[in-house]
Amino acid sequence: MKKVKKLLGNLTQINSKEFDDKVNKIENDIKRFKVFSLKKLHKLKNENDELRREIKKEKTLKEFLNIKDVMEEFKVSRKTIDRWRVNGLKVIQKSPKSAIRVKRSDVINYLKN
Repeated sequence: MKKVKKLLGNLTQINSKEFDDKVNKIENDIKRFKVFSLKKLHKLKNENDELRREIKKEKTLKEFLNIKDVMEEFKVSRKTIDRWRVNGLKVIQKSPKSAIRVKRSDVINYLKN
């Protein structure tokens, strides 16, 4: 708004051509600002979309927890997790020496029952 007042100046001291020139300058400034704003908005939208994809990817990766993650997230000991397994908690283990994975939703469902 200050810029508009500054550009227009005192209306009583300018003639019609000067006024038209100043109005045209303001209109051009507004157009440039719109283009700048739209470009910035488009860039922010792309960044937002990328962040959403990363968050979705991370959520998918963290759907499967290792034993340490379960211990930290649910504040339980390894012995408690072993007891849960004996009592029916589903785990994923490809071979006896491989890492144990647990679906977060399986842990939550087990605790609800």
